[in-house]
Amino acid sequence: MSETKVLEKVLKTASEAYYNSDTPIMSDEEFDKNLKKLIELDENNSFLKTIGCKPSEKTPLTKVSHEIPMTSLNNVNNPEELSKWIRNLPEFEGEIVLQPKLDGASIELIYKDGEFTQAITRGDGFIGEDITHTILKAKGFPRNIGKKIDFSVRCEAIITTKDWEEYIKKEENTSNPRNTVCGLIRRLDTKNAEFITCIAFDVIIKDKDFIESEMDKIYWLKTKNFEYTPTKYIENCYPIDTVLKEIDRFNANRMNLPYETDGVVIKINYKNVQKQAGTKDNRPKWGVAWKFSPSEAIATVLEVNLSIGTTGIITPVAEITPARIGGTTITNVSLCNFDEVKRLGLTVGDKVTVVRSGDVIPKITKVVEKYQGNEGIKLKFVKYCPCCGKETVKDGAYIKCGEPQNCPEVQFKKTLNWIEKRNIMFLGESNLGKIENYLADRRNEASITFLLEIPMLYKLNLEDLISAKLGDKMSEKILNEINKSKETSLEDFLGSLSLPLLGKREVKNLIDLGINTADKFLNMKKSDIINFEGFKETKAGKIVKGIKENKDLILNLCKYLEIKDETPKNNVVNESQSFCFTGAASLSRKELSALVIKNGGIVKDDVSKDLDFLVLANINSSSSKTIKARKYGVKLISEEDFLKMI
Repeated sequence: MSETKVLEKVLKTASEAYYNSDTPIMSDEEFDKNLKKLIELDENNSFLKTIGCKPSEKTPLTKVSHEIPMTSLNNVNNPEELSKWIRNLPEFEGEIVLQPKLDGASIELIYKDGEFTQAITRGDGFIGEDITHTILKAKGFPRNIGKKIDFSVRCEAIITTKDWEEYIKKEENTSNPRNTVCGLIRRLDTKNAEFITCIAFDVIIKDKDFIESEMDKIYWLKTKNFEYTPTKYIENCYPIDTVLKEIDRFNANRMNLPYETDGVVIKINYKNVQKQAGTKDNRPKWGVAWKFSPSEAIATVLEVNLSIGTTGIITPVAEITPARIGGTTITNVSLCNFDEVKRLGLTVGDKVTVVRSGDVIPKITKVVEKYQGNEGIKLKFVKYCPCCGKETVKDGAYIKCGEPQNCPEVQFKKTLNWIEKRNIMFLGESNLGKIENYLADRRNEASITFLLEIPMLYKLNLEDLISAKLGDKMSEKILNEINKSKETSLEDFLGSLSLPLLGKREVKNLIDLGINTADKFLNMKKSDIINFEGFKETKAGKIVKGIKENKDLILNLCKYLEIKDETPKNNVVNESQSFCFTGAASLSRKELSALVIKNGGIVKDDVSKDLDFLVLANINSSSSKTIKARKYGVKLISEEDFLKMI
């Protein structure tokens, strides 16, 4: 695979994780770096024209088309790039506006006759998800403006740093407010939705010309009681130093804002100049986003502790003096692996630079002052597991417990991970620890040597939970949640077991290849999957080995769970199958046609005797195409039926 294709695939995967989940897999800084590299290699690459990310096929939310595309801005990161942007603008008087770039989730609020009717995520700019049920509980916007006009408001859904720190951080177990709000808006329930605030930055009013500038928009939003983004008007952006000084002021003041920001949005003020500037690759040329450098602070390393994960990997974690970065107080920073410790030359007592890379993941980037005292101890190779005492093994850059299947801490973490992945409520680390202590006492065994394994959850009864000192009502809730989790899909089951390289996405990929029962997974060989894209020899080997090593666990759990076997993906691959589309659809005609071609089918513009399927919005339609299709005996299917086929 070429470097361009690899970069494109990496960026697509990162984009999907960023927009369709609450857990980014790549920092903004790294994403932008890869994006610039892709531009250098192929400035016409199709990925560069994408906005956000298309909603996941698995979303339980209704997909909705934006009437007017919800675009995104190109980034600038230095004075040279900003100067170039200004030079390429049409000739104008230099009026621009600056607004903080809020770090949340972009959404659109739809109003009919002045009344709020719908909220939609940005999605890929053309199709988003309906999140009205959640946003109805949010703050920051009126439900009715008292004037019968149709309009839409573009907002950033955020959670204030104060609300996140005080009420949500521990309960939601997310790393920052941005990840939290992205998860909350897509929930089917509306738990904690009252902590969401919608901050408006744009308004689109149909058939009205009285709004001529960005400042007019902000004034209108203010008069209609919307919370709106702070806006700085600059009369003349020449020379550029004026703009740079304002950007520095925004950066210096960002910690004083009640919400997190990661840059400054810079836009031409007047709409007539914006129209002259136009757009390119679905992005307006009349605006850019200046991204701040990752937030950082200086802290002292107090201790280096060892953490062990679900696969037995031992990770050094630096305990540091509290560092306030980007609105969050950081006291622990993962050092990734022992090679990273060696690279940094890290010693307890050192002063270090701590960065929240992309304002998400805390990271120590360098030692700025070495500790001179005798107490500075360099971290050496760990020969024995800090939990069970078994000898460790080297696995590339990582050090692992030699017997993870017999390590109490690994098994506890695996059980905790199962609980979190299966969304078993009320059973966090504290309550699970009480259950572990109770079961260990019942066996007359010390909790530090007791192996708490996932199947044990399904042997618990109400008396056990009460005896574990969880309280009568809480015990009933936990038992109910455990019982609810017994019914599961194969994807959720295997994807929640902390098996090496086998998350839910990979399980789904294997199911689509025909490995669609627990028995088939248990009997899978490396040769069964090695030839498929994404399953190279090393990866395939580790997946198969991980399943074999956990065979007893899988079989044991199968006794307690009701696992639904899944149907492999049935692609349209027969070239004789042809499709014609008519009427409104959630996807554009271009997108629907692309799906047919991608899966080996043929797209036709009109109905003929040899057409296989007419895809239409209303099966009872009396359109000319539908009448002709009935006459020729062409099969009529809905868009939903079509999407199921592929």
